[in-house]
Amino acid sequence: MKRTFVEKSIAGLAAGMSFAALAEASAREQSGALQRVDPRVKLAGMFALIVGVAASHSLSAIGAVFLLAVTLAIASRVALADLAKWYGCPCCCSADGIALPAVFLTPGDRIGLATVQGLRTAAFLLLRAETAVAYRPCWC
Repeated sequence: MKRTFVEKSIAGLAAGMSFAALAEASAREQSGALQRVDPRVKLAGMFALIVGVAASHSLSAIGAVFLLAVTLAIASRVALADLAKWYGCPCCCSADGIALPAVFLTPGDRIGLATVQGLRTAAFLLLRAETAVAYRPCWC
């Protein structure tokens, strides 16, 4: 039996509300580092870090902020497997599709079919995307 648009919408909303309730209950039960911080402070901090990553021109600085995100996730008792499954893999797969053409199409010094500048551009995109996404679960 085919479901209507309204039925699909209601089912989607119910699934989203169930996930939100589960996440809230999980956060309340756990005594991680960021669960006790005021949500406004967390939002401002997350926004500042993401803007900093987007404006950075250093892969090592972005990598350091990514490691900070992983450390905060561990301190907030977010399982790294869950972090990778929920956020890391989908983000990496979608960003790969965008970054892959840059490896070959960006003008510059060639290494086989790829260019050094293209590889650097793709690395910036992937690391920035992963870093921005990594902050989501540990700050919510």
